[in-house]
Amino acid sequence: MRSSSVNSSKSDHIICGVVARISDKFGWSRFWTRIISAILIIMNPVFGLLTYFVLAWLLSKYDE
Repeated sequence: MRSSSVNSSKSDHIICGVVARISDKFGWSRFWTRIISAILIIMNPVFGLLTYFVLAWLLSKYDE
């Protein structure tokens, strides 16, 4: 059984680990969470990427 902690290993991160952390926190499948996030980014690249990198920045501040 997978742990639902926010801290996941660095090997699970593809770019910044935002999707891996969100999927771990809510107990979702990482595969489907990544697919849905990729679709959302493709549908609206500016908003999707901006949201992604803001979340990456906030999550890095949360870890400190």
